[in-house]
Amino acid sequence: MFKLYKNETVYQVFIRNYTKEGSISAFIKKLDYIQSLGVSYIQLLPVHPIGKIGRKGSYGSPYSIQDYLAISADLGNFDDFALLIKEAHQRNLKIIMDMVFNHTSKDSLLLKEHPDYYLHNQKGDFFCKCADWSDVYDLDHNNPALEEYLCNVLLKYVNLGVDGFRFDVASLIKPSFFKMSKERIMKINPDILYIAEAVDAGFINYMRSQGFAAYSNQELAASGIDVLYHYSSWHWLKKFLADKTNSNLEEYKAAFTVETSSINNNALIMRAIENHDYPRLASYSKNDSFTRNLLAFSFFTKGLAFIYGGEECKDTKTCPLFEKEPINLTIHDQDYFSFVKELISLKKKELSVDLMISNMEDSSPYSMVVTNYFSNKEPLIGIFNLKEENNLISSSRLTDGNYLDLLTHKEYLIKNHSVLVDRPLFLEKKN
Repeated sequence: MFKLYKNETVYQVFIRNYTKEGSISAFIKKLDYIQSLGVSYIQLLPVHPIGKIGRKGSYGSPYSIQDYLAISADLGNFDDFALLIKEAHQRNLKIIMDMVFNHTSKDSLLLKEHPDYYLHNQKGDFFCKCADWSDVYDLDHNNPALEEYLCNVLLKYVNLGVDGFRFDVASLIKPSFFKMSKERIMKINPDILYIAEAVDAGFINYMRSQGFAAYSNQELAASGIDVLYHYSSWHWLKKFLADKTNSNLEEYKAAFTVETSSINNNALIMRAIENHDYPRLASYSKNDSFTRNLLAFSFFTKGLAFIYGGEECKDTKTCPLFEKEPINLTIHDQDYFSFVKELISLKKKELSVDLMISNMEDSSPYSMVVTNYFSNKEPLIGIFNLKEENNLISSSRLTDGNYLDLLTHKEYLIKNHSVLVDRPLFLEKKN
């Protein structure tokens, strides 16, 4: 199963804001465009009805779900959703649903029908473990009846043709649920994909300090999760992107190494630099080379690559989560657009080998050198310059010799374990 998706790219879509109409029907008309990018999976933000109590913004958070078994009326209906899956499959695109099983809206149907499925505080009131999530109540995963219900929700969508699930704040959900539900789902679809929004270490420690259960990446990976978010290292990369200091980049390199070594070899990490929760990748720097290096790094490392709708067009405006505001799919930079498509193509063609292990090597300031070791092949070296200007990058792992860059098809000479870098390099040593 590991071979099915380790070299694929996920394209995330917020249907409400992907088109002017904000509907499933309008989105279906965009499938040809998405197919042309070369991606394999479309990961949808939640498509269910949104709660009204404590609603954030005009339209509310798609993560405040009123009914797991319904499609939000402003998007369409179940027939529209079934047609979307059918049309996607006809274009060799697979659909991933975003499932929010840690909590529901405060006016959910499940709360009315099964209040016993929810956590209660010492006073007997419903509550949420995260005070900032003021529009939701938390579910109680210690209740076997709840987990049976949620498993049946997944089965309903698998029978409809859904190819995978992304689980919101998966670190707060018992790993046994993923194991149980996946075993049952694989009897219907043995290729089902489980993606976990695995939260950062600080959040896990905070939850535990408050007396709540929170689970590590390794616990999730051992329980059926195929792909993990990179949030256990993201904190340090985010700090570097905010202040561009090399000390934070060095801390990120250390966190990267710990993150990749702490899970089993078949578990993958998806290094989404931008998504619905974070700013556009192109907004972190006005330097085109910096943006390309950052994106190329996220593609080069072990695990699925990730594009948030509009990222390929170099959009810099963050898509609002609680409002309806169509994204801009105008191609601002044709060369950059082609670069993104080339990364997607390379992910599929060049990294489709049996074994890939990512190692972050020591390198010069403001740079990252990542080595991927392939079975029966010479290592492929990714060199990424984050200095916002040309950078002479040195590393003990840069063996002198002639190399071919798979991105530009140009030849590079590494001399004295160094090479001058502007745009990112995917270097393959020439015989």
